[in-house]
This record gives sequence, structure tokens and C-alpha cells, in this order.
Amino acid sequence: MKKTAHTGTNQRLRAERLRKHWSQQEMADHLGVSIITINRWERGATAPSPYFRLKLCSLFGKSATELGLFPDEQAEQDTSPEPGPPIDHPQLPQQLKYLPYRRNPFFTGREALLERLHTRLQASSTQIYALCGLGGIGKTQTALEYAYRYYSAYQSILWLPAETTEMLARRCQGLARRLGTTTILEEQAPEASLELVRTWLETHESWLLILDNVEQVAVIEPLLPSLFNGHILLTTRAQATGPLAQHIDLKQMSDEESALLLLRRAKYLAVSASLHTIKEQDVYEARAIGKLLGGLPLALDQAGAYIEETGCSLADYLARYQRHRKDLLARRGSNPMEHPLSIAGTISLCIERLEQEQQAAAELLYCCSFLQREGITEELLSLLAPELGIQLAPVLSDPLALDDAIARLRALSLLYRQATTHSLVVHSLVQAILRDALPQEQQGTWLARILRGLNRVFTEELSMEGLRLNEQLLPQVLQSLESLKQTHSAPPETTSLLYKAARYLALRGQYVQAESFLHRALELLHQSPQASTRRQDEANLEANLYNCLGLVYEARGAYQQAEQAYTRSLELLEGTLSAEDPNLSEALENSGRLALEQGRLPQAQHLLQRALTLRQHNLGPGHPHLVPLIKLVANLAYEQGQYQQAETLLLHAVALSQQTLGPTHPHTIESISSLATIYKLLGHYQQAEELYQQTILQLDGDDETARYSTIPSLRGLGLLYGLQGQYERAIALLKQALAICQRVVGHTHPDTAESLRTLGLVYRLQGDLSQAEAFLCRACAVFASSLGANHPEVGACLNTLGLVYGLQEKYAQALETLQQSNQIFLEVFSDTHPQFAEGLATLGMIYSLQGDAAQAEKLLKRALLIQEQALGSDHPALANTLHSLATLYQEQGERELALPLAQRALAIRERVWDADHPEVLSSRALLANL
Repeated sequence: MKKTAHTGTNQRLRAERLRKHWSQQEMADHLGVSIITINRWERGATAPSPYFRLKLCSLFGKSATELGLFPDEQAEQDTSPEPGPPIDHPQLPQQLKYLPYRRNPFFTGREALLERLHTRLQASSTQIYALCGLGGIGKTQTALEYAYRYYSAYQSILWLPAETTEMLARRCQGLARRLGTTTILEEQAPEASLELVRTWLETHESWLLILDNVEQVAVIEPLLPSLFNGHILLTTRAQATGPLAQHIDLKQMSDEESALLLLRRAKYLAVSASLHTIKEQDVYEARAIGKLLGGLPLALDQAGAYIEETGCSLADYLARYQRHRKDLLARRGSNPMEHPLSIAGTISLCIERLEQEQQAAAELLYCCSFLQREGITEELLSLLAPELGIQLAPVLSDPLALDDAIARLRALSLLYRQATTHSLVVHSLVQAILRDALPQEQQGTWLARILRGLNRVFTEELSMEGLRLNEQLLPQVLQSLESLKQTHSAPPETTSLLYKAARYLALRGQYVQAESFLHRALELLHQSPQASTRRQDEANLEANLYNCLGLVYEARGAYQQAEQAYTRSLELLEGTLSAEDPNLSEALENSGRLALEQGRLPQAQHLLQRALTLRQHNLGPGHPHLVPLIKLVANLAYEQGQYQQAETLLLHAVALSQQTLGPTHPHTIESISSLATIYKLLGHYQQAEELYQQTILQLDGDDETARYSTIPSLRGLGLLYGLQGQYERAIALLKQALAICQRVVGHTHPDTAESLRTLGLVYRLQGDLSQAEAFLCRACAVFASSLGANHPEVGACLNTLGLVYGLQEKYAQALETLQQSNQIFLEVFSDTHPQFAEGLATLGMIYSLQGDAAQAEKLLKRALLIQEQALGSDHPALANTLHSLATLYQEQGERELALPLAQRALAIRERVWDADHPEVLSSRALLANL
């Protein structure tokens, strides 16, 4: 239809343009029209259409009348004092409150976030805020709750879905129809409705506009006013909103919030009630479900709906989830309110879209779904890259390509990036849904890729660098091996990875899990189709598995099982390897060490000497790998009472490790510390102190992991100071050692327990028996939790604790503790072992303190007999028992019985120690009294 021409120029429109100092071209650029159109409007040749009338009103902030946009008004604009005709474009009313959903009666949590959001919005009427997060995290519900909670704070509230341009325009049209403007809008293009709303926003105040599910900023740009006096709140999955809005990340709900939402939705709990009003078991089970569902409100709502609709218990749901997770996550319930999709459906739609738009990003997400969610570092992905497939590997080796893939995932909040730690985080439920969506074959493919990658980079090196790398990799290894339980097959590399992980776990003192891994590895090896025709490398691996299993049993004090494992390892190695193979000497070394710990000294000597001869022959006499074996032979010499030989061997170990490894290597530090301990036992305190100090001062004090190797020296020097009566210095050093242990290996490691025990010993020497008791009790608890309740270290610690009880005259506790200690020694060793004899001697001392001389004599004589049979008649360990028995006879007035025992004790001590050693002086004092 031909447009009606003006009867004259439009001076008002031209005047507004000139007031802004615009040329006709600049005005045309703002409106998206040609300069000819502007010229025609100002000359009155044509009139703007309703759509451009709206744009002009918005551009100049004036009404159509003020801009002279109507022909009849324009003819009279300079002559008629009467007001012009009514404006013919739609005007929104002054107030409107439109929310498409009912308030959620089960809304839980987010209190601090809502208050913070309101404060920020009130502080600035020009700042847009965006609620960001994963689908199902509760963005829409939080925005809805905000609108209802602060309903009275706004004159108008508008809610528009903004996923696509078409959806936003259609809803704007619908909004206008609600306002009674359908006649005009039906004749206009959908985009005109956006201009209508935008104009209203610019000319009104005290309103709240919520734009829900914004996928792209470009969709909402035409709607956003340039200047406004209201509040705009977005919900979006995108983590990057650019200059448009300040984003507020919605986190998963806390355990308490999760339990509250679930229990309210399941109708276990009234909406206003707290967790304290129902049974503790219900709260416990609700929290467990909340953890499984990762604190996602949509998933919790689903679970609550299922429990309400089916009438099953919380415990029933937990059991069903373990077996039917995929089905439960896909089930929305019959009353879904405003969110009809299940959590599985919501996330699956994102994945489908991702696969269509950027396959590399999808591959990255699938990879992350099989990794431990909070330990996915970019360095880890780079290490695993060669095994992760032809699509993902190139992306991980190209920083820009990786950034692009991560950016796409962040746009859907499927992944979070921690810039400071260079790590990625994927929600646990996203991982579960991704894995469940994959066919079994693809799950197996991804798991095999990751296991191969981990096996390739998990190292057997015992260097500090290697240990740090393994520490970072361990959570991923544990996660992958746990996932492997759900599959029907395992890649060949699994056995090797289980072995490496078990070795590392054993180093960390996690013996139970290490044992479990070794048994799994042996089971896989024995299930192999080629088990009957095993290759050389597989036979070696089996031998190594048994050898490692022996180490674990030995550490836990299960000596019989350890001996069986070592024997099996030796059988395999001797049947397949030549004498030159290093694995054979290692197996002999371990068997020899076990025999030494069991008190089988002749057998220990045979095995250790054979191992040392083999290693010297294979590696040469100056190789650093000889150092640990030389130290073991030195320990054997010490146990045999050959202190001079032990000193000579340790001096050799120190010199060899210093020459080949350097002064700060752990083997060097340990050798020096062992030598210092020999000097301490011999009473050469000055030499011992100098060596301990040497190891402590050589290392960088800022490297806590490196300082960990000085722990034996710190403890040794602390005990040395305690023996010399320098208790403050001793306790300061021992507390330093304890703190390092707790930071480096944790509060439940055997080394931590040893530090606690040494502190208890020094407090006993100081006479502070209550402190001694406290530290020894803690040490016993840590030893028991880390090594097992029947480990020899637990027995030894209980033995010392029992003595402390006796010194405090807590005889009932002392006897009970020492009997428990002796029972451990009896079960682990035998009734002929020196350790059992030591326990009997301590028990005899308690009976002596209690005044039961007969029982004390019986126990001390039995202990002495065992020691003589096991160690010989002049071993230094006999001196203490001889001295105690002599003292008992002296107190009874039995001088004839006491004298030869005291003389014998003095002779042994003088042979071992210098004349001014405390033990020698104590024996001389006893003899003088006799």
C-alpha cells in the first residue's frame, strides 16, 4: 500500500538529529536504513512505518508526537495550539508482574547467594547479573525464588525465555498480547515486539527483567536497553559472559542442603522443618544420596519424587541406585513442575549438541569422565595424550586447540577450569551420565586408553621427582582400577600398573590396599590365556608380584605369609633367571632381612651374604646399589653383638654412598644416621651427635619432602639429647620430626607413630610420665591403624607403655598392656624369640615394682633362658635382664644369687661400652652395693 506523504518537512525530527550533532548518514547507521530514507522522512516525502517509529522513539528517547511522526500532527505542528491526536503505537502499562511458574515450595538453600544478589542489584541499576552453572544446578529455580522473595521490591517483573531469537520474540509478542496490544502487534514482524519491550524498559523504572536460559548474548542484545533504571538477571550455562554481565557461579548444594531438599521433596520432612526433627538414620541416608547425586538440585528433586511416588525407603533408593543408576537418573517423575527433562536428559541434550558442534571437545569430556574428577590437571592430560586416540591427542598437544575445546565445554558448564592450578573439574553426575550413555565397548576403549597411559607414566623410580609424580597420578590410578571392576575385561597393561601402584602404596604405608592390588594382579596373571606358556617377562612380573607381596606382609608383621611369598618369588626367579639378574639378588635380600627380623640369624647371614656376593659380582664393588645390602649386613652384625664389624660396614656404606650418590642422597643420609645410631648405642655420644647434625644441616630447609629423609636423624639426635638429659632440645627436635611426618606422609603413617613413640620415650626419661603415657597411647593407635593390631611394632610400643603404667603404679593397666604385648610377640614370633623374652623381662619388672618377687623372678629367669638360647651367653641384650634379676635378688637379700649375675652383666657391658657409659656405671654401682 502506498504511503501517505507529509504536507511539509518534519522539523522536529530534523531538530532532534541536529541536537545530537548527527549527519543524516550517522542517523541512518544507527537505525540500519539508507541516507535516502532519512532524507525522505525529514522532507515529509514518506512517513516511518510503525516498526521504525518505535526505533526512532527509542533512539531519541522521545514519543512519536514529540518527533512529529504523524502526518496530521505534522501539518499543524507550527500553527495549532491543540494537542495532537492520540499516539498510534502500543504503549505498555506502568506496572506488570508476570512470572510463568509457581513458587517452588521445596526450594532449599542459596540464602547467602540470594541476599548477595539483591544487595548488588540494589547497589547498581545499570549492572546486569548472570546466574551461571551446569544444567540441573538450579539456575532457573534460584532466579524464580529471587523474584518471589523480593516481589514487593519491584513495580514490575517480566520473565522471558531467551534460548533462541525466535523463542524470545514469540514470548515478547505473547507478553504484549497480555497487555491488550494485539491489534497492532499482529500486523508487525516479531522483532517489533522486542523493540516495544525495550522502549518500555527505557522509559520506566523499578522493574526486574529475568531472561532465562540465555545461550548466546546476541539473542538478547536487541532487547537490552542502553539506559535503564531497573534490574536485569540472566540464567545461563555459559561461564564467560563478557562485558555484558557479572556472572555468579551456582555451586552444588552442601550435604545438609542436599539432605533437606531430598527429605522435603520426598515428604519425609515438612517444608519448614529442620533435620533435627527426624531420625538420624534418615538424615544419614539422605546425605548419602545427596553425595551420590553430587548436590544437584534437579537430581535430588528426581530422587525425592521417586521416593514419594513409589513409597520406597531411603535405604531402598540407595540400593537401587547402585544397581540401576542409569534408569533412575533418566526418570523424571509424574509432576515435574517447570522442568520436564530428567537430569540425564538435560545433560544428554548438551552432549548431543556438543558432538554436533565440536567433536574434539566431546572427546575431551569423555576422557575426563573416566578420570578422578578433582585431579584432572592439564599436565596429566599431556602425559596421557599419546594413548588417548587420534582425535584427542593432537588437541592436547596444541595449547590453542585445547583452549578452544575447553571454552566450548565451559559455555555449557560441563567443565570448570581452575587457572591457578591448571586443572579441570567435571561434576561427578556428569561423569556418571556420560559413562552410562556409552556402549560397553566404548567404555572399555576409553578405560583401556587411560590405563595404558597411566602405566606408561607411573614410575618405579624412587627419586623425589618420581615419588612426586606418582603422588599426583595415584588418585587417577585408583579411579581407573575401581572403574575396571565394572568391566568384563582388562587391558594387558593392567597387571603392570597394579604392581607399580602396589609398590608405591607400600612405600606410603597403605599396606591393606597394596595387598589387595597385588592379589588382583596375580589373579589377572593367572587368568591369562597364555598362563601355561608364559613368556620370560611375565614370569619375571609374577616373581616381582610375589616379592612385593612379601614386602607388604613383612611390613604388616605377617612373617609366615611373607616367608611364603618370598620363597615363591625365589622359586620363580631361580627357575627362569641367571644368577646375574638383579631381581634374584633383591629377592635374596628380602628373604635375608625377614630372617633377621625373625631372629633366625644364621639363615639371615647365609641369604644376605649370598645376595651381597651376587650384587658385587654383577655391579662391581663400587656400585651404589650395594649400600642397602651393606647396611643390612651391618644390622645383622649388630644383632649378633659384633659392634666393631657393624661400625666398619656402616663406615663403608657411608663412604660408598657419598662417593657415588652425593652427600644429600637418601641412601647417604640413612647410612650416616645408622652409623650415628651405632655410636649412640656404644656411648660415643659426641661422634653420634656430629653425624646426626651432619645429615640434618646438609639439606635445604624449604624442601619438606627432602627433609623427610632426615627424620631418622632428627629422632636419633632427639633421643640422644634425651639420654644426656638435654630434654628441651630433645623434645624440640622430636616435635619437628613429628610435624614433618604429619605433613609429608600424614597422621596415620608408621613413621608418624615412630615419632610419637620416641617423644614418649624422652618424656619417660624426663620423668614426665603423664606426657609419656599420652604420646605412647597415640603411637600405639597409629601403629595399629596403619600396620594392624597384631604387628610387632604395636607389641613393642605396648611394651614401653606398660612399663610407663607400672612406673605410675597403675599396675592393673600395666599388666593388661604387657600381656597384650606378649601375646602379639607370641603370635608373630614364638616363645623362643628374643622379642618375646624382652616382653617377659618387662613384665617381670612390673611384678617386682608391685612387690611380687616370686612372679618377677620366674619371668626374668625365663626371659634370660630364651635370650641365652637364641643369642648366646654373652650377647649385649642379656645385660639388661641379668642386671634386673640381680637387682631383684639384692632387694630380697639374696647376695649370693645376685653377685654372679651382676658381675656377668658388668662384663658384657664393659666389653661393649666405654667405662663412663651410663649402663657400665649402673652395673658398677650395683656391684658396689653387693
